[in-house]
Amino acid sequence: MKKQIPIESLRIGMYVCAIEAQWLKTPFWCHAFLVQSDEQITKLSKYCRRVTIDTEREVVFAQEVKQAQNNNSIKTAKSEKRLRTAYNKQKTMHSCRTVHGKGVSVLNEIFSDVRFGKSLDTDAAKHVVTELTTHVISNTDAMLYLAQMRKKYNCLAQKSVNVCIFSLVFGKHIGIANKKMLHLGLGALLHDIGMLYITPEVLAQSRTLTEEQRQKMQRHPQLGVDILNKAPDIPQDVKDIVLCHHERIDGQGYPSGLAERKMSLLTRMVAITSVYEALTRQRSYQQMYSPIEALQYLYSRRAVEFDERLVEKFIHALSIYPIGCVVETSSGEIALVVKACNENRLRPTIELLSGNKCGHKLDLSDKQHMQMGIKAVISPSDPRVSPILEKLAETVL
Repeated sequence: MKKQIPIESLRIGMYVCAIEAQWLKTPFWCHAFLVQSDEQITKLSKYCRRVTIDTEREVVFAQEVKQAQNNNSIKTAKSEKRLRTAYNKQKTMHSCRTVHGKGVSVLNEIFSDVRFGKSLDTDAAKHVVTELTTHVISNTDAMLYLAQMRKKYNCLAQKSVNVCIFSLVFGKHIGIANKKMLHLGLGALLHDIGMLYITPEVLAQSRTLTEEQRQKMQRHPQLGVDILNKAPDIPQDVKDIVLCHHERIDGQGYPSGLAERKMSLLTRMVAITSVYEALTRQRSYQQMYSPIEALQYLYSRRAVEFDERLVEKFIHALSIYPIGCVVETSSGEIALVVKACNENRLRPTIELLSGNKCGHKLDLSDKQHMQMGIKAVISPSDPRVSPILEKLAETVL
């Protein structure tokens, strides 16, 4: 049974199913959740005086705990397992969010030191990559979600961490060896470090660059390698990525116009992941692509700018409906893709962002949801979803 209670009566273990506040004006990305901490209650009290709780879920929760302790109910044990699984997922997301945020913070410090003339802290950068790699290998979906749901305007460190995550997911998918994974991750993390020496006027340019500005911008790969050459223990693979991630297999890239045969495997991978990251990020001079639109762009440029085989493998790694993609269901709800299905790539797990079941997750590959499908992919610039995505980004990061 659902009933309204004053916020002062809310306790840990209660299930909130509605809040007396407009969704976009609260920091909660979903208005249906189990109360698990006093901090949640304190935060809620800043936005509303009353909440609606579902007492059936509250009672079930309490009964499950009690009966599980007595070990006398198989049904309750299954329910407890579901609760434990949900709790573990929350812990996993918290851990991944912490690693992502710490990675951005540490990289900001590294970049700040380099900008002021200090040598690159190689050990600190390698530690960031090691932490990200560990979490990508064990929690791929959570890390992809964090990389996709970022703020509107990224700092260099944040975008670099996200390129690193996409690259590590790619490397995991195609089976890159452990040592090479470190090289791939470090190269992706530092791929644009030369941007630290590009003037703010050029970086902030919202129009087409002049020829002079374009030439300055195209110096950043070499500037990046110059930074790495002054640092200890930087593998050649990493330097190759930093120098050549803007090269294209048709020889029309920069700075040297290299053809495919002269580009390393890791470089060709970061050439793909860095473009994917840039396309799916809000930039002042270009409209943001949805994840699937970005994959379609890469596919259209396969065998021209990008390695054809690697583009196809990258699409397989992220799936047809990548995590973070906003879709419209066949029944008209707006939903966010939160998990891919390897067995059926057309039927991912989605989280509803509209309608009466907002916040509910549906596995479209499950038999009970086979009647529902994906009708269309929604552009992130669509006015129906842009405020939702901004809110999700603020909540996640």
